[in-house]
Amino acid sequence: APTRIKVKTNGDYFFAFTGPLEENSRISSNRSQVEFVLRKNGVAIPEGSTRSTYLRHESGHIRSSGHFHLLVPNLSANDYIEIFAKNIDTHANSVKIGTCSLYCEKVSASRTVFSATTTGTVAGNDFNPASDSALQWDNDLADSGFTHSDSVNSHNITLDSAGKYLVFVNLPLQSTGARVAPKLTVKLAGSEVVGGVASQGYLRNADGINKSSLHWVGLVSTASANQILTFDVSRRSSVTTSTTVPSGEKGSLFIEKLANADSLF
Repeated sequence: APTRIKVKTNGDYFFAFTGPLEENSRISSNRSQVEFVLRKNGVAIPEGSTRSTYLRHESGHIRSSGHFHLLVPNLSANDYIEIFAKNIDTHANSVKIGTCSLYCEKVSASRTVFSATTTGTVAGNDFNPASDSALQWDNDLADSGFTHSDSVNSHNITLDSAGKYLVFVNLPLQSTGARVAPKLTVKLAGSEVVGGVASQGYLRNADGINKSSLHWVGLVSTASANQILTFDVSRRSSVTTSTTVPSGEKGSLFIEKLANADSLF
């Protein structure tokens, strides 16, 4: 079964995927978009999608790519993972998939990690608000070293000690607005971290394309204990249409405190 990655032991597993795309044929200057979805034992998991793959087929815009980085907790021995690809546009232009990459790792219980999902912000379910609104998180794994409550101030994730933290965020998006462009901002103690913006979630809402996604990967460093990490969304275009997580899906967050800060570049 060459499409399947079967795990041999119970545990939490991290997956990182990249899927490059390129124009294959063009009938006219319309749009293409592809979704990549991670399935567990044949069933799509709510947080396992990427749709940051918009191609315009015009002005040289003929390449794009999809990405996700997420923890899938509580896999059992002989569970299997697959990645599926599908077009989500209604136009006859076609694209071809380049050489994709998939990284899988069993996360040792000795590592200090945090994993959570989201479907809304402190202001509601709109991921395209006029001003920054912090995502609320429901954690499924929170090791000692992180302080977080699902019920009180769930947008705040406290990093209990100074150190370097590797962070992965994925946010699926859906909207009826034309040219909606939400952005994600990563903040530590209320200030944007260096390089802490993701804005590849453009939604054209033409040729059947009404979904997209935001993704951010980076290192967050803090020299002080008990610093609060938040993830804000806001609108980047002038289009005010509400943008939400697609029905049945979730955004995801994975954080790991790196044990040896001397071994980084």
